[in-house]
Amino acid sequence: MKITFARPLPPLCLVCMPYVPHLLFTTCSQLPAAWATRALIMRKLKGLEDFIDVTVVSPHMAEHGWPFANVDAFPGAEVDPLYGAKHIKDLYLRAAPNYEGRFSVPVLWDKKTHTVVNNESSEIIRIFNSAFNHLLPADKAKLDYYPEHLRKEIDEVNEWVYDTVNSAYFPPDASLA
Repeated sequence: MKITFARPLPPLCLVCMPYVPHLLFTTCSQLPAAWATRALIMRKLKGLEDFIDVTVVSPHMAEHGWPFANVDAFPGAEVDPLYGAKHIKDLYLRAAPNYEGRFSVPVLWDKKTHTVVNNESSEIIRIFNSAFNHLLPADKAKLDYYPEHLRKEIDEVNEWVYDTVNSAYFPPDASLA
């Protein structure tokens, strides 16, 4: 069962671009973790690098979840540039102090409202697919990686990937703190 911290990107945040969203993810042996990979690919395909900053956390899951570099100086991991948080968990609890779900990555964070926008990679890539089109050059804005006529099939593949590939590699409790 998926546990997400999902909410639509607030419309007002789209007006205050650039540099409101921020993507956080972990690595596995210097490569992006499975769920983060597709969010990073979509960020690149849509040309969102100038609009969405990225921060990498350590892949060393511990008692308090994924740590930032100020706790675990894993090569490539970074210090939280927003609040100096020690763990991803700190950001979730900043957004919702009573949150009891998974402290997972990737996390799409809204720097204006200081909250989690979404933590489900398939939903993040849908956001990246169209939410920022009005800010992009026409050639990038017209790219549609979630076309209406293929959505059912895409959703079925996403479900299969989540249940059989990602969850086989990362057991359901892998991102609990």
